[in-house]
This record gives sequence, C-alpha cells and structure tokens, in this order.
Amino acid sequence: MRLSKLTRVTAAALLVAGSLVYLPAIADVQHTDAGPGLSLDVIKEQEALAIAKDAYIYAYPLVTMELTRRAMTNTAEPAAMHAPMGQLANAREYPNASFKNVTAPNADTLYSTGWVNVGKEPWILSLPEEDSRYYLFPLLSAWTNVIADPGKRTTGTGPQTYAITGPNWKGTLPEGVQQILSPTYLVWLLGRTYCTGSREDYRTVWAIQDEYRLVPLSAYGKEHTPERGTVDADIDTTTPVRDQVSQMDAAAFFQLAAALMKDNPPAPEDAAILARIAKIGIAPGHGFDINKFGPAAAKGVERAPRAGLDEISAHAKAVGTIKNGWIVAVQNMGRYGTDYLQRATVTMVGLGANLPQDAIYPMTNADAHGSKLNGANKYAIHFGKGQLPPVNGFWSLTMYDDKYFFVENPLNRYTLSQRNELAANEDGSVDLYIQAESPGKEKESNWLPAPTGDMNLMLRLYWPKETPPSILDGSWQPPKVQAIAPRQAGPATGTDGTAQVKGTSASPAPNGTNPAPVAGISRLGIVTGEVEIDYKGWSVQRFLNQNVYNDKGVQIGFINDIIVSPDKVVTYAIVGTGGFLGFDERNVALPIGQFKLMEGEIVLPNVTPASVASMPAFRYVDSDFRPATTE
Repeated sequence: MRLSKLTRVTAAALLVAGSLVYLPAIADVQHTDAGPGLSLDVIKEQEALAIAKDAYIYAYPLVTMELTRRAMTNTAEPAAMHAPMGQLANAREYPNASFKNVTAPNADTLYSTGWVNVGKEPWILSLPEEDSRYYLFPLLSAWTNVIADPGKRTTGTGPQTYAITGPNWKGTLPEGVQQILSPTYLVWLLGRTYCTGSREDYRTVWAIQDEYRLVPLSAYGKEHTPERGTVDADIDTTTPVRDQVSQMDAAAFFQLAAALMKDNPPAPEDAAILARIAKIGIAPGHGFDINKFGPAAAKGVERAPRAGLDEISAHAKAVGTIKNGWIVAVQNMGRYGTDYLQRATVTMVGLGANLPQDAIYPMTNADAHGSKLNGANKYAIHFGKGQLPPVNGFWSLTMYDDKYFFVENPLNRYTLSQRNELAANEDGSVDLYIQAESPGKEKESNWLPAPTGDMNLMLRLYWPKETPPSILDGSWQPPKVQAIAPRQAGPATGTDGTAQVKGTSASPAPNGTNPAPVAGISRLGIVTGEVEIDYKGWSVQRFLNQNVYNDKGVQIGFINDIIVSPDKVVTYAIVGTGGFLGFDERNVALPIGQFKLMEGEIVLPNVTPASVASMPAFRYVDSDFRPATTE
C-alpha cells in the first residue's frame, strides 16, 4: 500500500534547541485519495505512531539512566551498590548462590560506582596506585555512551586525578588534574577492580577502594565530609528499572525525556532525529503535552511505548553474532553513534556496557548441536594448546542457572578462570568440565559445577588482545560446548515434552481449536526468502520476527520461523516465547490458521502466555533445517 501525497500542510512553529524551526504539525496533516478502508484519521494515527516510536527508541537510554540514578542514589549514605549523589559505593565481597538481587552477577571484579551532576561545577576523581592490578573505571554519559575509560589498558596503574567537567564549563584546573569533558550534566561512574576472592586479596582491594576519591572541585585539596543523602519515599527502589520504564505511558515518558534533554543535550549528529521528533512536539527543555493533538494523532502517540519496546526487544538477537553457539557482541558497543536501536537494546539487556576493547561477554545456553544445556547431561569445552581466551587482562567462565543466578555447589565455585590452577592435557590443551556432579578428583580443578536443570554460560574477556588471535576481529572464537553424555532420543513427542517436526501430514487446525503437535512422514522444506504468501497483506519476510499478541493485548511471543510443506503450503508458524538475548527461548508450533491480523498486529485470540507455555516445545529433527541463527 502506498500513501497518497500530502495535499495541505499547515506549518507549526517549534522552538528547537534555541532556534525557530518551521516543521509540519502532524495533527494538521490532511490527505486525499487515502485508499480503500483507510480514513484520514487512520493515516494521521499511523504517522504519529511512526514518529513517536522512533522518539521512544531514541530517548529510551536517557530515561532509563535517570530512573537508574534515582534508584541508586536514594539513600542516606553509601551501602552496597547505592550511594547519594557525589559519593562512591564500594562492593566489598562477591555474592554467593543465595544472592538474587541482580541477574548475571560478577565474581571477578569488585564494583565502585557513583553518580555526579557536573552542571554547577566539575567533580574530581582520584585513583590511587594499583600496583599493576587490573582495574577499569569507565564514565558514562546520560545517553549511555562511554565518555572515558581510565584503567590499566588506557592509562596504566599509577596514581591519577581527573576533573569531570560539564559541556559549558569554563575555568582553570589545578596542576596535575586531567580534564574529562562530559557532553551531559549527568555522569555515571562504574569502576571495577580485579580481585581473586581470597580473604587476603579482599583486604588488598578494600584498601585500594578506600583510596578512590570523588569530591567537587571546590573541595579539592581540602577536608571534605560528604553530606548525608535525602531519601525520597516516592522513589521506587524495589521494582526493576526496566519494568518502571516499560510501565510509563507516552505522556510521562516524553515529558521526562524532553526535560532531561535540556541538561543532557543530544549530540550534534542527532540533528536529523531531533527534527523528526520535533514534528510531534518533542524538543529539549520544552514541555510535552499530548492533549494538544487531535484524537487520531494522540492515539498514535499513545501506542508508541509498546511499539518501541517491541522493536527494542526484537533487536536483542541482532545485538551480536553467533560464533560456535556463543553470542558475541563487538560492533557498536559502548559508543553507538546514530545506531539508536542498538543503543536502546543494549540499555534494556545490559545497561553500562563497556567498549569492546575493554571487555567482551560471550554467552551461550546451547551445545554444539544446538540443544539446550541441561544438568542431566555432561559437557566439555576444549581449548587447544595456546588457545585459551586471548586477553591482556583476564578471562573467566561463569555458570548461571536458567534465571541467570549463581548455582549452589559443594565447592562454592561459580567461575573458572586463569586464577584457577587448571590441569592441562599431555598435548598442552585444556578441557573444562561442565556438569552437575564432580568428574572425579583428578579433573575437579577444571570442573565448573552446573545445576540439575537448564543453565547459561558467560565468558568474560577483559582487555581482549587486539592482534590475532583476537575475539575483536574474529580470528579467535569461543570453542563449542560439546556434550559428552548425549541426551537420549525420544518419540515425536518425547518424554521431555518436546515436539519434533518430521513432516507435515497434519492439516492446519481450524480457528478456535487447540493446536496439535506437528508430526508426519514427509521431509519438510523451510523457505523464508523465496516464497511469499498472501497473509492479509503480509509476506513471509514481513511475518518473521514480528511480535504476537492475544486479543487482550498481552504479548505471547514472536514469529521465529514459518513451516512450508514440499508443495509450498504454509502450515505452521514457530512462535518463540521467553528468553534473554535469544537464550532460554522456548519455541512452539502453532497452525497458521489460528493467527489473525488486527489493527496491524498479529493476534492469537483466546490464548494466554500460560497456555502457550504448556504446549510441547518445538525442535527440528534435522539440524540442516534449523533457522539461520549461526554463522
């Protein structure tokens, strides 16, 4: 469908970043020849939705950072990972398996974190002698870009002093103080200091952390006692920030975003997106009033948060590439330029991401054959001689359960790393053993205890080498996770509740009936690029990766694949549910006839997330017919 040309545009004067710019007002746009079934209000709604969705994705990191700041600084004094504005909080020990406050906890570095506002005056960060110890102290802008990354890689381990200055600051700094110019008033400091976890090393790192200093410029070189913080009972410190953001309606979200942009100005390269979102009244420092829109345009803007969240979530699989079953994110990490969707997705799933030159975090939950990792099996990761992760800093392999928490085990061991005394094979290679039970005393040094159920593995490569072999250029890749006790094969619907597709003798179920597992005797062909189907205006290419809702507006999942029979009849859609960055995702097969297209969205009437979750899981019998998720 092609929209007709505009026949009349009423110019609206909008003040954008201090200059008067005339742009078309979306509520005043009129169309003729709208086409069958489309009213003028519908077109206005769709235009407003498109612009507001882009605005949501663009501002998502800014709003998330502000709510994160509020939650982390709403305390009277430093405690754990919370501290008042202008003060540092130091984590003193690694968490154990009982810790459930944060997913994917770290057992390699102790955090030192704080927030400052450099609008009134600069803040001075002093780092002590680290005595060759690995550390990293990145500073992030309000838009989540890494401003600077002092650390062993970039600035060495000697004493250093920095002045974090705002975008408009003019003045002279004390001798020996280096300037870090922040493009925004709000700055997040997220330091990490390496620690082996022994009692002796804890004490050494505590002494280093106690020497980290953060003071305003006016107090530099003087005795300084930080003021107690003010606790605001209205600030939510229990609901995860990601959930708080997703629960904001369009009016609240865009009002906050516009206000934050005044003190945290957009980058010069954002001129194009600023001009676009100004068309719906979003401009730095200017109030946003959704009541100024006509009914159709207002409805489009109100739909933007969900549409934006859907697009951000759907992009999670594209944050990195798959290498030997591991997702590896290297491109556009830490500094994002105008890749606003990448920036928003990284904010959603990994706020505070480092530059890849500082750290990379490959993740997997699948073995070499693509089967989900599970403690009922035993696995090994084989590193050839000289092929352990190539780093200048350190590496580690961390075990998490299906919820990304540490796994209780008799050794209280949650990671394997170069600080372990790993036993090598006779040829110099190294095998790491991933299983729930001990592989025996002679192999226990290389054992990473696993849960009895599903699991997730995360590699951490701090300061990866930049010359081959290197994960940065792809000349080194994490080895596959090999099953050494393979899962027993089951029937078409096995004892593990998994539905296996062998063919397509079953016909699509009529609307309103319960979907049945897919079974048959004919070999399937999976076609996604050559065949287009007439699905109420959708092609296969457009159908894939789209979100699926029920008729109550609740998201059920998203389309992972389309099953096409040898005679090119579309039979089933494979719907993915759950997951994190594409991991822990569960697929089910649903007859194509059950889907409806309602107001531009794919809908499964009369279903719930629970009813879909209770269906047998889908998997491919022949790995050749697996969707193209690996390189």
